[in-house]
Amino acid sequence: MSDGACRGLAGGPSARKTGLRRSGHRRGSHRGSLGALVGGLLALAMAGCLGPAAREIPPPGEVDVGGPPGVVRIGRLAPAFELRSPDGTPVRLAEYRGKTVLLNFWASWCVPCREEMPELEAVYRSQQARDLVVIGINSGEPASVALAFARDLGITFPIALDQDGLLTVSYQVLGLPVTYLVDRDGVLRDRFGGSMTRSEMETRLDRTRAGAGRPMPTPVSIAAGALPTAGEVAVDVGGRRITRGEVDRRLDLQLALERARTGEILDLGLAEGRLELERRRAHVLEEIIDEELLTRAARAAGMSDPTPSEVEAEVARMAAAAGGQAEFSRGLEPHGVTLNDLREVFPLGMLADRFIDQRLLTADAVGSPGEITRRWLASQRTMFGLAQRPEGGR
Repeated sequence: MSDGACRGLAGGPSARKTGLRRSGHRRGSHRGSLGALVGGLLALAMAGCLGPAAREIPPPGEVDVGGPPGVVRIGRLAPAFELRSPDGTPVRLAEYRGKTVLLNFWASWCVPCREEMPELEAVYRSQQARDLVVIGINSGEPASVALAFARDLGITFPIALDQDGLLTVSYQVLGLPVTYLVDRDGVLRDRFGGSMTRSEMETRLDRTRAGAGRPMPTPVSIAAGALPTAGEVAVDVGGRRITRGEVDRRLDLQLALERARTGEILDLGLAEGRLELERRRAHVLEEIIDEELLTRAARAAGMSDPTPSEVEAEVARMAAAAGGQAEFSRGLEPHGVTLNDLREVFPLGMLADRFIDQRLLTADAVGSPGEITRRWLASQRTMFGLAQRPEGGR
């Protein structure tokens, strides 16, 4: 994925401002485990986008179509909207009931959006006759800009203008691109933050069609299901042995927070869900390696770990965003994680973020924040004899 592609759970403590993030123009655009875990949820909390209704989690085995209108949750009816195309034609989500709908939030300045558009157009052309509707929702730009962009790339699917950004905010889009998939019954089935390949889009569309009318999956603990291999060493970073159990516990925490924010649950009953699990495991392992390299360097540079009060403030902020500590704890339980797991992870992510901001992103550093951080991490991986982080990924 290109630098600056902002994903659903992207952005750390220094990225908690409202508004969409542009590629390569913000300090701290690379984030460690703290960012992957909590940045998006905290940003939503501070932006006021997570009201009590948005924090309700559908019971396992049910498709939740109730609750106040306008709440964006996987497993609920997609909130209705009416926008205008660049030529003024109304674009209404309700008119496409009975079809599979792909909603793609984008902007012309977003490099990953531009890279993704030809893939999206190819999927639209190949599946339009089947049942697919694609709506490209331009976030905050004039009609002339959106139209020129679409013409330049040969886009033929409908473009809708969210010029005031209200729909972008209500759909909890913190960075671009973001894609939602709506099944034939109007139920939100999937969400993806970042750019996708054609193959990834087709896989998710197939999963959306297969899920229509079916109950939502039940959340489970990944670590609890993999106890026999928990003690196996996944990688050694200068004497620090990262076990498969540690990776799975971190993955459980990420999945729990993702469910708290959007309602999304990884469906391990599907082959695609199991494949996605392995992709996420690999991604989490790479995050933990990066986190270890960053925190090791921070401590070597004399930087102090966050104080207990700083950590507790972050935990309290997240719990408040989720409706209070008791409610938040209950939401974590099906994934086999607790608030103490958060307390263990927060200091590492916070220290890693501080090292990036204070030691890597200096005035004389050349390149975007992501490029600067990736170069540093690549050099550290070479020094420690580690494999380089794969390009792309989740």
